[in-house]
Amino acid sequence: MKDLEPERRPLGDFTQHFWLLRSVSRVAGVDLGEAMREGRISVLDYASVVTRCRSAGCANACALWLANNGHKKGETPEFCASRPILEQLQAQIR
Repeated sequence: MKDLEPERRPLGDFTQHFWLLRSVSRVAGVDLGEAMREGRISVLDYASVVTRCRSAGCANACALWLANNGHKKGETPEFCASRPILEQLQAQIR
């Protein structure tokens, strides 16, 4: 039945979400590129994190969070779909 199928929404703009994710990760104290170069995440992990961000539907909330919290080092927004991996990478740094 068509009514029981999950709703599909288009992924958000790649460039916008890539930079939002990089900005949030920078506030969190995580360099995703460095984590990939060091083998702490794979290329596929990085792509998955960006895709998860693109599908979360919170770009406006994320931009607002960054505007208000970008100076708070070590934090990630509670609503962030990438929060689990960012926290995992933070723990590896400490």
